Amino acid sequence: MVLKALPYVLKKYPQTKLYISGINILENGIKRNWYAKYIRKLISRNNLTNHISFLGKLDEDEMIKKYQKAHVFICPSSIENSPNSLGEAQLIGTPTIGSYVGGIPNMIQHHQTGLLYRFEEYEMLAKYICDIFENSTLALHLSQNAITAAEARHNVHDISKKMFNIYNEIIER
Repeated sequence: MVLKALPYVLKKYPQTKLYISGINILENGIKRNWYAKYIRKLISRNNLTNHISFLGKLDEDEMIKKYQKAHVFICPSSIENSPNSLGEAQLIGTPTIGSYVGGIPNMIQHHQTGLLYRFEEYEMLAKYICDIFENSTLALHLSQNAITAAEARHNVHDISKKMFNIYNEIIER
């Protein structure tokens, strides 16, 4: 869906670059399944080759640097549980956009800690990307709120205490 949204974003922001973590599924030598062929077709049809960069495998420090440099982090999943990458982006303060599936709405409060869109509505995704690009007040608002929410959600002390209480309750039964 991001590849479908990108042409709309490029109309307003032609220098936009999409960075994708993991191996380049389009490179020669990589086993190409139907999905890789579909992605290649989308990239070719929309003339996106120069706007996409596969990052390969990143270690923790490299991931942090990429999150810090990014203007926006997108979690465009069609099926999802509780994505670590989304939580990481929020902890670092990268403004986030996520599809309204699975556990993502539990991690993003719309217009407070990020922006939510319906998975298939790539035009809305494009609009939200542009909104963050053109509105630094919105980007800062989302960033600051996301950091606060993510720090509370991932607080080691609170999580340990909850786990301890759960085990105590089980033992008492």
